[in-house]
Amino acid sequence: MGGEVIWPAEPSSERLVGWLMSRWPGSLMERVGVRLVELSPERAVGEMAVGPGVLTLLGSVHTGAMLTLADSVATFLASAIANRPGERERFPVAIDLSAQIVGNVREGTLRAESLPLHRGRTIVVVQTRVSSLETGRVLAHVTSTHFVRPE
Repeated sequence: MGGEVIWPAEPSSERLVGWLMSRWPGSLMERVGVRLVELSPERAVGEMAVGPGVLTLLGSVHTGAMLTLADSVATFLASAIANRPGERERFPVAIDLSAQIVGNVREGTLRAESLPLHRGRTIVVVQTRVSSLETGRVLAHVTSTHFVRPE
């Protein structure tokens, strides 16, 4: 892996979204079409189009794809909480994930909204709601715990 990565000095949502997405080529997020829309230490929002590559044989969204969206958005929220502008990046790693799948769709766009539940120095807990962008119907509730290596 390359050298030290520095968190952007200008932490606007637009800057953080662009910077993080520029690092996605070759990642799982790129492969399934996760798109980060908004990011701050208060909230993260991401979307994923429903279509080939994320569907089950029956035509609904694969739970793994839905959880990839939720985990990705939650991890980037944890990153925004754990990092300071202009300092060495501290990347949070999910160490626990609990999900309740309460619905599914066959078309449209999934939207994940992540909010912080706990903002510790080494542990960040995030609640993520996955819903249909078109209908607003909730599809999953996901709680994840992220470990941030101490400096």
